[in-house]
Amino acid sequence: MVLGSVTLYLMVRKSSILKFPTQFNNLAMFLVPLVIYVVLGYLNNVNYAITLQNFSIIVVAAAFFSYLANVTSLKSIELAPNPGYSLVISKSYVVFTTLVSFLFLGGEITFRKSVAMTRPPYIRHIVNYN
Repeated sequence: MVLGSVTLYLMVRKSSILKFPTQFNNLAMFLVPLVIYVVLGYLNNVNYAITLQNFSIIVVAAAFFSYLANVTSLKSIELAPNPGYSLVISKSYVVFTTLVSFLFLGGEITFRKSVAMTRPPYIRHIVNYN
């Protein structure tokens, strides 16, 4: 995951330096995973059949949540002097997700969970939270 994310952000930044249009990045970020998922689904005999209503809901949700967020993310990588700046800001969604979970879904926030949420991922093997 770390290697994939770093590679993705650096490739997006490089493509913006090379003046590739943002639409190209959006298309690539859609088509590459689509091809991979279709191949994996075919190899694992996955049935992709869904109802028209479910398909409509997925398209609307994808357009609203995924596409707009992706366009905004790509633009921030392009404008930031270092792609890591926009990455730090965009990955702060963990804090907002936790707060929304606490407020609207009845989640609980303890000191232990707060530390686990805010610690860097590479610390997991160093600090035992159990």
